[in-house]
Amino acid sequence: MTALVTPTTPAEWAARIVVRHPALAQPVQKALALPRPGS
Repeated sequence: MTALVTPTTPAEWAARIVVRHPALAQPVQKALALPRPGS
């Protein structure tokens, strides 16, 4: 994966964040579980 690729889905962003910052795995998982407005 190159640094030029921009994540497009929330799951892709979450994966990138967790890879760089493992301590954020739990907060990110909780954030993804929240209901999204308009969905």
